[in-house]
Amino acid sequence: MLVNPRVPGSETDIALAQAAAKALDLSLEVFRATTNREIDAAFARAAGRRQDALAIARSQLFYDRRVQLITLATHYALPAIFFDRSFVEVGGLMSYGPSLTDQFRQAGIYVGRILRSQATAHPRLYHFLRSRRCSDSVCFVRVFCRKDNVVARRTLDPEQRCVA
Repeated sequence: MLVNPRVPGSETDIALAQAAAKALDLSLEVFRATTNREIDAAFARAAGRRQDALAIARSQLFYDRRVQLITLATHYALPAIFFDRSFVEVGGLMSYGPSLTDQFRQAGIYVGRILRSQATAHPRLYHFLRSRRCSDSVCFVRVFCRKDNVVARRTLDPEQRCVA
C-alpha cells in the first residue's frame, strides 16, 4: 500500500487496511512517500520485495503524479489499484472508490428535496428562486444549507462570484 503520511487520516486508512489484510490472512506492507523520489523508491522497494500488487491511497500528491505512478507500475510490472477513475483513463490497471459525478448528482437531489420542503417553510425564498429567469446565459443557483436556514445565491456565470 502506497500512502502519503501528510494526508490527514492516512494512519486510519493504514490501520483499516491492515485489519482487513489480517482478516483475510494476507500480509500488508506499507510504503510511505511525500516526494517524487520517495515515490520512485517505494515502487523499487515494492518490486524488490516481490509484492503481488500495490494499492495507492487517496492523496492529492498521487493524483497530481498519476502518470508517474502508472509509468512506474508498468515499468516494474506491478499491478496497481488506484483511488480515482482518471488513473485508468491515462493507462492505469484499475480503480476503486466513489464516483464524484454520482456524488454531485446525489447532492443535487438532496438540494432539490430541501428546496421542495422549504417551499412551505420559507415561501419568500422559494418564490425568489422560482421567479428568476435567465435569458441569454445559463443560471447557476448555489444553495448553502445550515441547520434550518437556506441561503441561495444566483450567478450568471460559473466563473463569477456569487451575486444576488
